[in-house]
Amino acid sequence: MEAEKDLEAFKIIDFTNDNHPADGIGHGTFISGVVGSRNKYCPGIAPDAELYIFKLFSEKMESYTEWFLNAFNYVLDHDIDIVNLSNGSTDFLDEPFNDKINELIAKGVVVVSAVGNEGPFQGTVNNPADLIDVIGVGSLNDKGDNVAFFSSRGMTTNKLLDGYGIMKPDILTFGENIKSLSIEDSPTCTLSSGTSVSSSVITGSIALALSQ
Repeated sequence: MEAEKDLEAFKIIDFTNDNHPADGIGHGTFISGVVGSRNKYCPGIAPDAELYIFKLFSEKMESYTEWFLNAFNYVLDHDIDIVNLSNGSTDFLDEPFNDKINELIAKGVVVVSAVGNEGPFQGTVNNPADLIDVIGVGSLNDKGDNVAFFSSRGMTTNKLLDGYGIMKPDILTFGENIKSLSIEDSPTCTLSSGTSVSSSVITGSIALALSQ
């Protein structure tokens, strides 16, 4: 794919049962491009960042906790600085997953995650963005003057010890009609919206700051 030439990925690893690292859906390519694309028509925020691109959803859109745990252990073994999770789930009781996220953070990894696209209703923040030490990212509209209609928000379902949820998102950034890499050879860039996009904007910004 043409997009692979525009991502200076340090490593692309398939943790799924597809048995190949190619992106047949396009979401991962787009998100990675927001962070580190070197395409002059849709450049990433931190094009000099070393990207470890993990394939964690199969082409059937299936994923399992085990795949994520394997990826997180890889992060710990290779001293990776930032983890972007442009995905989410309503399963806030997945304790092995949550415990490993908290272990990453305890060992100095910055974890950024999309809050979800179930807005405008309150109490719709996805896991793991609902965890207190994860940077939960929501979306602004394309004018940047209000929360995007689709962006999840409100008190989380994941409770603190005192019985109250956590106010999320932690930060809002642009997430409507953002341009990044396409898996199509022509055009090589495309537009997309969502908190997944916003999460990668914040991740790219952190990567750029750490590289200075």
